[in-house]
Amino acid sequence: MTILKGTHGTCASFAAEIKKSGFKSHKGRGGTGIYFWAYESPSLEYYAKELAESWWMFSKHRGDYDGLNVSCVVIYVELRVENIFLDLEELKLKEKLIEFANKVYRRKGPKSERVSGTYDLFVSMMEQEIGVRIDVVHLRVAPPSKDFYRPSVPIDITGGPSCYVVRNQKVISPIKFEAA
Repeated sequence: MTILKGTHGTCASFAAEIKKSGFKSHKGRGGTGIYFWAYESPSLEYYAKELAESWWMFSKHRGDYDGLNVSCVVIYVELRVENIFLDLEELKLKEKLIEFANKVYRRKGPKSERVSGTYDLFVSMMEQEIGVRIDVVHLRVAPPSKDFYRPSVPIDITGGPSCYVVRNQKVISPIKFEAA
């Protein structure tokens, strides 16, 4: 079993619903799933928290929390992965994704749906190829825009932050809910 750590930023109303009923999958830049900012080192937990808070701020600005208790809550989780963890930052897989995307990405439709759909199709193809369901996908994503995120790490050196896209909710173990 592999244990991964991540954070998720949301409003207090959604956090209460998550405590009660669990997380819900959504389409995003890395395909369909539940998104967590990844970290491994305890000394970088603050970085994953900053990203979660910035995502909350971006979502609040976008109007995702209208009519709700909009206070920020950062949810810390462990992801207990027993099946396959697909690391799209591994060079061979990244190149395979690039080749795949070159074939399917140019389809018609809104860009956000093409991006999400390309990841979903790629992961489905990988699942068929290996014959096992993929629980978690690791990739790098752009952080929230500079209007909402002031990086405390040099992104021009480190690159975009790591993200886990969880495709199987059963691997999620919430550790703490922290009002920010």
